[in-house]
Amino acid sequence: MGLESTEIPKSWCSTKLSDVFEVLGGGTPSTDKSEYWNGEYPWVTSADIEGVREINIRRYITKKGVEKSTTNLVPAGSILVVTRVGLGKVAIAEELICFSQDVQALIASEKNISQKYTLYLLAYELQVLKFQGRGTTISGLTKKQIKDLSFPLPPLNEQHRIVTKIEELFSELDKGIESLKTVREQLKVYRQSLLKHAFEGKLTEQWRADNADKLETADELLARIHQEREARYQQQLEDWKKAVKEWEEINKVGKSPPRPKKPTPVNVHEANKSELPEGWKRVSLEALLAFGPINGWSPKAIDEPTSTKAITLTATTSGKFDGTKYKYIDTEIPKHSSLWLKHNDILVQRGNTIEYVGVPCLYSGKDNQFIYPDLMMKIQTADSASSQYVVSYMGTMEARNYLRSRAVGAAGSMPKINQQTLSSLPIPLCSVAEQTKIIEILDERVSICDSCSDYIDEQLKKIESLRQSILKRAFSGQLVPQDPNDEPASELLKRIAEEKAQMEATAKAAKAATRKPKMKAAKKTAVKKKVKTQ
Repeated sequence: MGLESTEIPKSWCSTKLSDVFEVLGGGTPSTDKSEYWNGEYPWVTSADIEGVREINIRRYITKKGVEKSTTNLVPAGSILVVTRVGLGKVAIAEELICFSQDVQALIASEKNISQKYTLYLLAYELQVLKFQGRGTTISGLTKKQIKDLSFPLPPLNEQHRIVTKIEELFSELDKGIESLKTVREQLKVYRQSLLKHAFEGKLTEQWRADNADKLETADELLARIHQEREARYQQQLEDWKKAVKEWEEINKVGKSPPRPKKPTPVNVHEANKSELPEGWKRVSLEALLAFGPINGWSPKAIDEPTSTKAITLTATTSGKFDGTKYKYIDTEIPKHSSLWLKHNDILVQRGNTIEYVGVPCLYSGKDNQFIYPDLMMKIQTADSASSQYVVSYMGTMEARNYLRSRAVGAAGSMPKINQQTLSSLPIPLCSVAEQTKIIEILDERVSICDSCSDYIDEQLKKIESLRQSILKRAFSGQLVPQDPNDEPASELLKRIAEEKAQMEATAKAAKAATRKPKMKAAKKTAVKKKVKTQ
């Protein structure tokens, strides 16, 4: 596992974690026994471990709770390792503590083993395990797997030198990470500023002046969209009449075809009109739609591949469609179903954490390749409205705040927006030609932002890779030079073994001492029974 086959210096020892530490598992007292809880001993689970020295103690158990469960009390300074949900988290107990079955405790004397050396080593080993795909399910790692982890043991003085060097190098990496994240935040601010100016007409101010005699007004565009919507409705009405006739011919089996909805009147927002250029107008989103919003559907997923792929919520959280995020379902979806995604559909997250509520995404893939889940809605713009223009505006803070502020949900539940909220979103409208120009400018400038952001993400990944490389060098004896005056690790390991043997002998004697009175009592009972029989 990770470091098993790594060559180490002659002054080191290649051993297992259980040769250096006493490893103790945890447990949970019965929650049905009130006498086990609200006592004096802090008890933690993997969820309570938030950092190396950040343990959020929420529950306490009694002495009886300790005695009547498989948990163990361990002293301050013990290292706690999460082995199930949250695999990879490690922490140092700052006080006497006990813990659940999701955690294993490592106990050793600091005069022999550096705590920080162990923490960095575990961070490396567990990361390698996760990368290899082991122990990442709820079953996690077993106690035996933890005990069998390789533990390259340097002399004690070298352990401290290694820790000092690691922290020095990590400090430089952290500065680099901080700088990159600062630039990334600045890019986000610039991007929002760019979008704000775009939908205030500032990016196209000169272009608009140069083409003033060629541009239709928002009112003229709305009239054209209204005609398109009315024509579409009339076609839907004809299709519906045919569908009803066919339904009647089969003796009205099943539900009758639903009558199409008549287009709603355009809602014009007169407020903030002065903020828009002449010829623009602020309207509700529904005025620009050919259809929608329509909620999706979330059937049960299966493991075997089928002909129907249902995208997951994570497929659009970035604002870009990710066709690799889907699950298979075994339900046949008719080809005419509105659940199928069509080219140029706009997907909107209607339910998620508040950060993602209302996130839009333009689907530019093939028709009838994916269906979408219940926590999404889809819309499609009329022919005379740009879908990319609508998606870009929905990415502004103005639009995001409008939708987020109207998300509803009971305390502790997922916030959601409904179809009416999405339909009522105010959107600044200009001519189709100007919409096209705005998208052209945004594509050019936003693509630069995206490239910079991608570069930052790439550098952050490289830094994390470099961090792992530093740890690998540290635990193979290549990070700091060896000192011939250091006590060899073989002597250290011998001393650790002697101390462990002495501790085990002491514990065994103490255990035996507690059993003697019980044995005597048992003998007395036997004698009494014998006398009574006679």
